[in-house]
Amino acid sequence: MGLDAIELPVCDRATAISMETKYHSPRLRPHASAGASTTFAALRVLTIGCSAFDTVEMVRLVSSLCPRLQDLTLATHFDGVSDFSVRSEMLERLELCLRVAGRLTVETPRLVRLAVSGCFRTPVQNPQYSARVAAPKLADVSWRDVYDPLRHQFVEALRHLRKLRVWPCFMPQKSSHWNVLLRRFDAVDELELYLSIRRGKIPYKLFLKDTAKLPKCKVLKIRFIDLFGLQHCTASILLHLISKCTGIRTLDIRVDGQHPPG
Repeated sequence: MGLDAIELPVCDRATAISMETKYHSPRLRPHASAGASTTFAALRVLTIGCSAFDTVEMVRLVSSLCPRLQDLTLATHFDGVSDFSVRSEMLERLELCLRVAGRLTVETPRLVRLAVSGCFRTPVQNPQYSARVAAPKLADVSWRDVYDPLRHQFVEALRHLRKLRVWPCFMPQKSSHWNVLLRRFDAVDELELYLSIRRGKIPYKLFLKDTAKLPKCKVLKIRFIDLFGLQHCTASILLHLISKCTGIRTLDIRVDGQHPPG
């Protein structure tokens, strides 16, 4: 399928840009003259949803051409990317929904919120995919993806988060390491788990094993996406989770069959 490119002109006065184009890819417009602006000097919020993008151009855009960028959302509908990096001194919020077949690098000293969705969930031919996140001020993490502690690393991150949202229902049970992601943090003010437990003793026992230790939290939110016939175990599951979390002040429970928004 042929995908047309949409030129993105350099707008030095724009403070927010949002582009949603399922069947097109954004490309930076070449400068028409020597006096043309070379950066998005005032841009603080950038949201791009597209079929695919040129990796080199996108890295240059978010890491060099937007010196004041604070909020970045990138999503691809079709093609993935190989190695991709986000390096920004000012970025505070980052949301990624794109298939990564290589190495994802995030180096953002002011980053507060990180949301990852579907970047590693789809099997890839390159077995070397990995993620390295260096964000010393990180306080809010949303991980809607598979997690492998050998490939996905949080470096320079605090041990105490303000909020952590995890979707174990997207992680293959045979290679689930989501409990390792939870243990990466000692305490979480608000812990939100989206659970899906399949019928049978083995999945249930694996769930109990994975949740043998949970971070200390003040607010525990449990979202049952689908119990697959284990509705009769809901009470025991809840009691188990509550017993593994210390310091709970608020318990919020929802049982439905709907996948939540990212």
